Amino acid sequence: MGNYASVADVSAELTSAIAAQLTTDSGTTPDSTVINEQIDRAEKAVDAYLSKRIAVPVNVSTYPDMADWVKRLTLAVVVWQLYNRRRISVPTVNAAYNAVIDELKAFVEGDVTTPAGEVVPSTLSEGASGNWGSETLVSGRDNQVGL
Repeated sequence: MGNYASVADVSAELTSAIAAQLTTDSGTTPDSTVINEQIDRAEKAVDAYLSKRIAVPVNVSTYPDMADWVKRLTLAVVVWQLYNRRRISVPTVNAAYNAVIDELKAFVEGDVTTPAGEVVPSTLSEGASGNWGSETLVSGRDNQVGL
């Protein structure tokens, strides 16, 4: 199950019948494994853009104002991926996907803000620190002596 969207969200977005057609070769029930794989891929794509300005994955419990936004972004990507995996091109699906990618690019450029008003921790703060395995990493030009 994803951080931003669920199988139920995808089935509701597409209708259960269409979700089944896009995820199974036969049957009337959507394949939750296929949908979860696509949700995971979509969230990674969305996070790749978001990570340019904010910490990911977005904790929608901590930042509930972000939940609908990241869900909408993720669902547009998932729906496009599901059609694309069947090599089906639907103009409205393509337009929705392209609009989301444009919105994500605009977010990276600073032309779009988060619904939470940028209160989500930034990944670009000067002097930020974190842990990688057993080493402590510190970012910032002044801290990178000898490189």
